[in-house]
Amino acid sequence: MDIQTKDLPKSQIEITITLSTFELEPYLDAAARELSRINPIKGFRPGFAPKDIVIKELGKEKTEHLAFDLAVREKLGEIILEKKINLVGEPKVSKVSAVPGGGLAFTVVVSAVPQIDPGDYKKIKVPLAEIKLEDKEVADVLEDIRKSRAQNTNVARAAQKGDRVEVDFSVKKNGQLVDGGESKQHPFVLGEGHFIEGFEDNLVGLKEGESKNFSLTVPADYHNKD
Repeated sequence: MDIQTKDLPKSQIEITITLSTFELEPYLDAAARELSRINPIKGFRPGFAPKDIVIKELGKEKTEHLAFDLAVREKLGEIILEKKINLVGEPKVSKVSAVPGGGLAFTVVVSAVPQIDPGDYKKIKVPLAEIKLEDKEVADVLEDIRKSRAQNTNVARAAQKGDRVEVDFSVKKNGQLVDGGESKQHPFVLGEGHFIEGFEDNLVGLKEGESKNFSLTVPADYHNKD
């Protein structure tokens, strides 16, 4: 087997492979087996018909064409691995020709990943912008981290701001329960302002199991005026 490679523009490589008649023979045998498997020949098990019978029944051109495909696929794969070519896209067969005295030569063009010379990139200096953080920004981040890693522990004291609590509550207007105004075991952190003004303040000081009735004025801009 003879192999010739030639670099082409745009990171393409031309590979010419020449196989002798002897080197092509195993691919003709493999092609005959495959064709007789796909197209069983009467009197023979699928894939076991002799090569000369396959050529006679299915055609020499068809057998040689498949043998060529098998040879290209295998030999080209070996060369790509051997020469460590990083392919881009599918190889393209550009030329097939018979060799004087028997054999076959085929030329394939492949596209490779372009080789880039980064140069002396270590000398490149990029100015770094100075980042200024306010004390409040740092404190806010630390507080978020503290909250995310906090573990809940039951305590036997009155509720304080910053405690995670679970409450049952109902909201009524003129003695009637408002739409969506009731919840059981509703969890929230006391003092974070998730409810209307005054609601959470009324819970400060309550202990587990205690209840409290109180009235609040709903702000004019509250999202649920009912």
